[in-house]
Amino acid sequence: MNLFTGLGILLGIYTIHAAMTGEVFAKSGPWGRTVQQAGL
Repeated sequence: MNLFTGLGILLGIYTIHAAMTGEVFAKSGPWGRTVQQAGL
């Protein structure tokens, strides 16, 4: 398994988690915050 395969697996897991929970981690500059979906 090379580096890009590992990164692809991690990205897939994060995408599934974000879709199920409705929240993502947004980063701009040195700090970041969690952003939740407004509603369905």
